[in-house]
Amino acid sequence: MITAVDNPSNNLEWALAGMLNNPETLQKARDELDTVVGKDRLVQESDFPQLNYIKACAREAFRLHPIAQFNPPHVRD
Repeated sequence: MITAVDNPSNNLEWALAGMLNNPETLQKARDELDTVVGKDRLVQESDFPQLNYIKACAREAFRLHPIAQFNPPHVRD
């Protein structure tokens, strides 16, 4: 059995690394932030429902680099 410890900050690191390797993706995320939030304030929790592209990037990072490396087997009756 192989075990590992991972946390969301590692996933954020992978997401940023992926975006740095894909400048078009990074630019789309920045454009979405500028459109939804603007340049004069910080992101607030109320902005999250409108940040669809950034949510998709986060989901893709979790898909490519999951916290758990495998799913445990299911037990059936």
